[in-house]
Amino acid sequence: MSTLIAHFDAMALRHGDKPALIQEHRQISYGQLREASERLAQALSEAGLRAGAHIALDGVNEIEFVIAYLAIARMGACLAPIDSRLSLPEVDVLLADFQPGACLLLDEGSPLSQAMQARSDWQVLSLSGPDEPAVTLWLDPLRCHATPAQAGDLVVQYSSGSTGKPKGIILSRDNIFHKVNNWNITLDISDKDVFLCTLTLSHCYGMYVHTLAGLLAGAVVHLPRLAGLTPGRILRMLADWQVTVFGSLPYMYQLWLAVPAERVRLDSVRYLISGSAPLPEVTARAFHDTFGRNLNQVYGLTEIGLITFNKHGNNPMSLGWPTANMVCRVVDESGQECAVDQPGELLVRCASMARGYLDNPEEAREMFRDGWLHTKDVVRRAADGSFVMCGRLSQFINVGGNKVSPAEVENTLLAHPAIKEAAVVGQRGAAGEDVVAFIVRQPGQPHLEPRDVFQYCAEALSGYKRPRVVHIIDALPKSPLGKVLKAQLFTCLG
Repeated sequence: MSTLIAHFDAMALRHGDKPALIQEHRQISYGQLREASERLAQALSEAGLRAGAHIALDGVNEIEFVIAYLAIARMGACLAPIDSRLSLPEVDVLLADFQPGACLLLDEGSPLSQAMQARSDWQVLSLSGPDEPAVTLWLDPLRCHATPAQAGDLVVQYSSGSTGKPKGIILSRDNIFHKVNNWNITLDISDKDVFLCTLTLSHCYGMYVHTLAGLLAGAVVHLPRLAGLTPGRILRMLADWQVTVFGSLPYMYQLWLAVPAERVRLDSVRYLISGSAPLPEVTARAFHDTFGRNLNQVYGLTEIGLITFNKHGNNPMSLGWPTANMVCRVVDESGQECAVDQPGELLVRCASMARGYLDNPEEAREMFRDGWLHTKDVVRRAADGSFVMCGRLSQFINVGGNKVSPAEVENTLLAHPAIKEAAVVGQRGAAGEDVVAFIVRQPGQPHLEPRDVFQYCAEALSGYKRPRVVHIIDALPKSPLGKVLKAQLFTCLG
């Protein structure tokens, strides 16, 4: 049995009747959660799935997602959570890359469920009992007995790749246990804590930082459905449920500033965590001035987990200090250690580090070298050992904590018959950065307008990847070698 499951089972034994997950008017105790995951693991095995199987999992914010996650971990299979915000073409790309032998569906309206409707040759089994939420297993007759995952692999977490092709980050059971355990040590999490997770479970920030962290400590985790969540509702939940640990993205805290301060009660909350996107200084200072509380910025990568945490929040621009068991170096272009306050690339290592990328050895060799993860982020280390972000070597656009690859959006735009060339960049916006597209029309297509591009992207891309602004220009600025000079794009607007 893996360390992850052994640790959870110890919590279930210790806190059997205590609520583990609460979702609106429904709750499940630690003992019930363990039993439900054991039953589902047994059902998956009886359906013919084996350790090492690839299972695509519906990425919806339901208690069943957590049950399924633990069940797949128990039986030794490997899952890929499929974000419920993706478009059908995007889901098809992930399925083609992951090559699952089975899909576990939890919501008949999800993109994964819709994608499966075209696969009439797959076997369909209902795994839910009477009066239980629907759980449906789809089995590929050609691959359901295959075991492509290496021993110990638990999750292939998809993130945008530098070429525009999503990259599958391979995380083992031990990687995930150390991610969560290091975080709990850093924050002194205990069974006295109460979590509120308003983040999608298909991403690490929601599942590991705000759900598994609580479950591996014997805490209570509130998991409201995401539909209809407003700043006012979240603030009432914090007060009514006496939440002690809460995390969100910077733009959510910005929205809170519109709520009258006398209606905001944060007395019970130990940590107000801001992550998945850079915390603007103006937001952090306005939040402190309005509510008298500091925001705690966290910085991390899917490949290794949470790297630094600003536990006190006194300096809003600081990334904070390394989390428990995280080893950090700052190096220059020659690989030499940087002096204090000298900018350089951040290198990190820890037992939580992923073993690589699915079928992408070139990217793995670039990111994982000599036992270190090369973050491609430029930081400087202060004299007190904390870190400050200076910039990014990578070109990802950070939209509300979601990493968008410009190449992926550009490739989608170039598939439009009226678009000759496209360049995509990020521009600071309300949710971190906005996606901005510069487009050159095909000859003979004078009627293409930004509204046509918006309509096209609404069908081809998930919401956070769609351009918020579209500029149609005569030509893209290029170097003598034909490389698009993205830094000069805005000068083309006159």
